[in-house]
Amino acid sequence: YNFYLSHRLWFAGSSISSVYNILNIRNQTFGYGVTYVSVPGIEKRIDRTEMPISIYEDKMILGLFAFNKNVLELLNIGSSLKVLSLNIEKYSTLLFSIDLGISGKLLDVVPLGFSIKNIGSDLNLSRKFNKFPQPFMFSFGASYKQILQDSNNENYLLYALDLSKSNNNYPVIKFGLEYKPFKVLLFRAGYNYFLENQINFNTNIFLGMGIKVGTLSLDYSFVPAGDLGYSQSLSLSIGTDSLMPKFEKNASWHRL
Repeated sequence: YNFYLSHRLWFAGSSISSVYNILNIRNQTFGYGVTYVSVPGIEKRIDRTEMPISIYEDKMILGLFAFNKNVLELLNIGSSLKVLSLNIEKYSTLLFSIDLGISGKLLDVVPLGFSIKNIGSDLNLSRKFNKFPQPFMFSFGASYKQILQDSNNENYLLYALDLSKSNNNYPVIKFGLEYKPFKVLLFRAGYNYFLENQINFNTNIFLGMGIKVGTLSLDYSFVPAGDLGYSQSLSLSIGTDSLMPKFEKNASWHRL
């Protein structure tokens, strides 16, 4: 089993909290959990007035159930069902979507993965507004682990590459590096490269570190965001395996 708990401080007082549980049964993996997002202090204005008309808080609750199965010891296929409750000011809606994915290994050395995300219903807050489709996304990932000498397979360098494209954003290439120089300590860094409309270099860098003692893992990440400031994330995991859920292990590295 794996138990995963995280809390992320986002921009302008926003926060993201998650709790998930992963169960491994023979060659199958089941996961379920809840994510809560809070965006407080949103000011409603009609014009450039000194005082806002009102101040409200946006809220989002995401429930997820995921399934992963090993096929012929060569491939892993997975899917997840997501139920999203969204509240924006006085409007609210309920969304449903599914994700599909497949992964395997190239020459039994390089893990590869492909996924399709957010296949589901449109966003419709009110009859006053138009419907909006969910951000349909294609992703491809690969990684390679280099074992360091004289480390008994415990210390390593992990290289990761992720290519993604959604229907409402530019294509992006993500590079990741995880370095484990000691048995209990890991360092991470990542960079996002947008193929169009390049954002400031500082906003594309991700940094993090992790500590693992027995079945307990503690991870921290720092993400700068230019004029918006930065966000920080702290996550805790308890389980018989690594902190990272197997759904992510089988594809590529998405820790940051």
